[in-house]
Amino acid sequence: MNWAHTHLLVNHIPILGGVFALLLLAWGWIRREAPITRLSLLLFVVLAGAAIAVHSTGERAVEVAERLPDVTRPLIDAHESAAGKATTVYFVAGLAALAGLIAFRKRPSLPAWYLAVMLLLGTVNAAMIARAGLLGGEIRHTEARRTGNGE
Repeated sequence: MNWAHTHLLVNHIPILGGVFALLLLAWGWIRREAPITRLSLLLFVVLAGAAIAVHSTGERAVEVAERLPDVTRPLIDAHESAAGKATTVYFVAGLAALAGLIAFRKRPSLPAWYLAVMLLLGTVNAAMIARAGLLGGEIRHTEARRTGNGE
């Protein structure tokens, strides 16, 4: 197993996990169930760490991917750029979730304004990480590319 294989194995965790954490947060807020909202925040924290790990494996996977047929540098660059931005937003979401868990630990429920901020941040996060995943898929999956020439 090489870094590219490792990257492919773990990259779905923050993508699917981010959507799950967002839906869990919305569900907990709608149902007014503080334990569920706190669980979703904890999940954001854990997934932020996973996103950083995925980004790290991606940095190492480039060396393998560049040698594969039909892989172009513009495809890799587009994915790297989107993944870097998405990882940063994931890190911010994880920090915001951790801050909320700490700041509001003694309250029976989380403030509505904070949950609204986290829903917004989680939505942006999910969209950005999904886009990074889409661009990553285009590196190797020619059928997923928007055009036949890799652009």
